[in-house]
Amino acid sequence: MRKLSLFLLASASLISSHALAMSSFKLDLLHTNDLHAHFLPFKSDGSSCTYDTCRGGWAKIKSFIDKERKNNPNLILLDAGDRFSGTVFYTLRKSQDMPLLLNEMKYDAMCLGNHDFDDGLPELEKFQKKINAPLLSSNVIFPEKSDLNKNILPAIVLHKMGRQIGIISTLTPTTKTTSSNAKEIELKQPIETIQPLIQKLKNQQVDIIILLNHIGIDKDIELAQQLSDIDIIVSAHTHTLLSNNPNEKEAKGGYPVVIKNKDNKNVLIVSSGIGGHHVGKLSVEFDEKGEILSYQGDTIPMDNSITPDPQMLKILETIQSEIDTILNQKIFSTSQKIPLTHDGLFCSESCYIGEVLTDSLLKAAQKIEPKTDFAFLNSGGIRAGFQQGEITFKNIAQTYPFDSKAVIVKIKGKDLISYLNHGLKEYVTDDRTNPFIQTAGLGYLFSGTDKVVKKIDIQNKTLEDEKEYLIVMPSFLAKGGDGFPILDIVTELPEKSIREEIISILKNWPIKKFENRIKKMFN
Repeated sequence: MRKLSLFLLASASLISSHALAMSSFKLDLLHTNDLHAHFLPFKSDGSSCTYDTCRGGWAKIKSFIDKERKNNPNLILLDAGDRFSGTVFYTLRKSQDMPLLLNEMKYDAMCLGNHDFDDGLPELEKFQKKINAPLLSSNVIFPEKSDLNKNILPAIVLHKMGRQIGIISTLTPTTKTTSSNAKEIELKQPIETIQPLIQKLKNQQVDIIILLNHIGIDKDIELAQQLSDIDIIVSAHTHTLLSNNPNEKEAKGGYPVVIKNKDNKNVLIVSSGIGGHHVGKLSVEFDEKGEILSYQGDTIPMDNSITPDPQMLKILETIQSEIDTILNQKIFSTSQKIPLTHDGLFCSESCYIGEVLTDSLLKAAQKIEPKTDFAFLNSGGIRAGFQQGEITFKNIAQTYPFDSKAVIVKIKGKDLISYLNHGLKEYVTDDRTNPFIQTAGLGYLFSGTDKVVKKIDIQNKTLEDEKEYLIVMPSFLAKGGDGFPILDIVTELPEKSIREEIISILKNWPIKKFENRIKKMFN
């Protein structure tokens, strides 16, 4: 178990022996979150595009950061986690390229995200050893044997212009169920570790404190209300875009969100969406005691007004050339676009690409076990649709970038309804709900108000409570991912991942018309 004394030793080496300058201080902060290996620009539906036509791309982010740093060499750059998983770059090369790219940006600190555990502790250890920035999380308990015990710090102290800035970090306690390979760790509740660290920082005359969190903006708002002495929270995990621009249709609120803490003082909460489409920029004026005097900022779109950094472009082109042979393999062609829902932002509710993927998975399973009844996929694993025309390995890997195996399980009819209901527990209208179940072999009607299934449709048959049904699903779900019950696995499908199972079918089977098999009602 990690000892908090490690933090004291680490921070003690950073604390100046000279008296701190007791005057007003302007803190300039840049921040990213949930980058999810989106090295290149991409559309909202997950498909790739050019630097001129789309937002994002790490070459633009690097260029923007360098320009800001040139104007203000004392700015702080933070990343709030989930660099792993989400694109073909990670699917094919895991964390191999990230340290080089992120080190180019010169982050002051990063925190852990739940998806940074997707390939287990060995992959995270490789990443941590090569990254230059401190990697933070205060509430994760690693196995005794892991080097991450001493290498993941609970907090650090940064020094800018004679002032000390404390950075504390926590990770969502749901990580063991929202990452496919986080079973070896344990997690404390964030407030359990944050409060003692705040006091340690205050005892060392640190009067400006930032939470670098990967717990979701709603949880961050709750924390802000419960705590004292926190000034800024850099939020992540819910992919929340905050913006003051009325044209940013995906924004969930203004930037920053301002919350009163338990002492009725302001806490500024910031978040910059997903995938590097935006970088957050916040300026805060503090008085000599570390109290907030004023603030301003916004999320800055990484659009075509930003010229990509040439050195980063060169690195990315090298990586791209090494994987193009695999990515450009043609799998099949489609005469129509097969989209995600809601302008390509997510695959919850009825989703054409969800039907295509589950249909393919069910066919693959029935080749192994002909009596397989249904296929289930969690919507959080589906990240893009298909464009009209030629579909390559790259397109399919963008659509389903995770490496979970396909397995067949048994579920009784009465438990099947409970299973679907679990996927609806956190349902939010017009937003992505990761556990939401996409289906093949059955459809269902659910209440968007009550968040429960109202009716099951199995080709005009009746679901029998005591009958055992065979269902093919990701091993991630069968093993309790997204909080679902752990199920006994009857058999594993032969391909090494769901993606390969889907490819094996799409090569040879026509795509069905959209059935709209999941329907929503409101009471």
